[in-house]
Amino acid sequence: MPDLRLARMCRCNRQEYTSMTEFGKRYIGLDVHKHYLIALGVDDDLNVVIPARRVELTQLESWMKKTLRKQDAVVLEMTTNTWQVYDELVEHVGSVTVVHPPHVALITRSQVMNDKIAASILARLLAKGLLVSIWVPPQEIRELRGLVAQRQKMTRLATQAKNRLHAVIQRHHLLPPAGNPFGESQRAWWQSLELGPLEKLNLQSDLETLEFAEKQQARQTEIMTGLVAEQEPLGRLLQLAGFGVV
Repeated sequence: MPDLRLARMCRCNRQEYTSMTEFGKRYIGLDVHKHYLIALGVDDDLNVVIPARRVELTQLESWMKKTLRKQDAVVLEMTTNTWQVYDELVEHVGSVTVVHPPHVALITRSQVMNDKIAASILARLLAKGLLVSIWVPPQEIRELRGLVAQRQKMTRLATQAKNRLHAVIQRHHLLPPAGNPFGESQRAWWQSLELGPLEKLNLQSDLETLEFAEKQQARQTEIMTGLVAEQEPLGRLLQLAGFGVV
């Protein structure tokens, strides 16, 4: 009889453990890379309930359907493809936290770091409520940020080309025509310079790069101005001196 009671208790304990494992809240850390991620999950007591696993991003959808549950909480650091992974995760779990990498580094100060350790640290910090999520912008804001970033890229590209052209003037002690030396009207002057064949090739490349970058800047500025004008308060600001699209 005692053996029977003991067997029943063991079965109950196994059922209770299974229930906690299957239905308890899990905290999953994702260390996201360009083509794959490392996932590791813990429970409230920091016991590992999802062993570290590498998941190719091409197989992410399949892995999420097989592994994730609606009560799961997931955390990942901000990186180049965070929003793509975030958008896919939110439909499968209860919450997705995106954190700033320096914030995690400030908390842990770990001397040894690899993909598995990074995922484990994220999961454990999330389980203990030590992580603060950054603001997750909607798709419209992400696209606007992309437009601004692209315009900044074109601005840097134009500046680099101008700096190289300035170097040609200084290297050969040239006196450029009056006015803007990079204007359309001055292109003939640049083309007439007596330079070596390779330097001439580089000069032509810089002139074409500058022309391309400035055309892109003009197009992007036009789009940004139109978007701002659609917002009535911002559109009024553009009519004031000192305000403009940057």
